[in-house]
Amino acid sequence: VEPHDEEVLSDPHTHVLKKGGTIYIAHLAGYPVGGFTLMPHGDMLELAKMYVVEPLQGFGIGRKLLDMAIKEAGNTKLDTLFLVSARKLNSAIHLYKKAGFTEVPLESGESFYERADIKMMRHIKKF
Repeated sequence: VEPHDEEVLSDPHTHVLKKGGTIYIAHLAGYPVGGFTLMPHGDMLELAKMYVVEPLQGFGIGRKLLDMAIKEAGNTKLDTLFLVSARKLNSAIHLYKKAGFTEVPLESGESFYERADIKMMRHIKKF
């Protein structure tokens, strides 16, 4: 967790909801097990804060969350979904590629995260 994560997660109302974003949380047996946010940035939508709790990683929850993010993005007026991540998160990068994300250049200063070293984009299919 980086300082920007702590800032956003400590006040999601200000840093996500007031800025037009949406927070999604997956529950299993009444417990939160994963989630993500969708945040508008100009003419694009950012997929951010995607996570699955560690004991449940590898059971397909991440794929279901990603599918939901793509579906929800299709319900917006925006046509591009992007994310920034870290290459060392091999499973996540593999998941994003399987879902149609492609790597694009990450410009210096474009991300709030020190660990971010990859940017990926995907065209959003409208439903």
